[in-house]
Amino acid sequence: MLESWRASQGLDSLGPADTFVVWKLDRLSRSLSDLLHLLSQIKNSGATFESLAEQIETRSAAGELMMNMLACFAQFERQMIKERTKLGIARARAEGRWGNAKFALSPIQQKEALRMVHEGGSQSEVA
Repeated sequence: MLESWRASQGLDSLGPADTFVVWKLDRLSRSLSDLLHLLSQIKNSGATFESLAEQIETRSAAGELMMNMLACFAQFERQMIKERTKLGIARARAEGRWGNAKFALSPIQQKEALRMVHEGGSQSEVA
């Protein structure tokens, strides 16, 4: 939330000769539509954009094209991660490995352990 506030404060004060600089694209935005909206705001103010880690700038047509392509690939990667995560969770649930811890003892062993405890067995004996 603080980063969004800082970004909006920075965008409001941009002028024609300014460059809006970020360390990495994902520090500015996590969705393609939001990133494109921010880039549009920067362009409308007459300023340019630069990402240091990706070495992308919007001063040239080629830089702006690369910026848009990288944003598309970043969003695609996030969507793939989401899909793989959902699939992994579904598989784990189907195999009983998600949400419910498996018991170390079988149901028969659990009953035997409880019987031993009720009969006065010590923890070390039951173990």
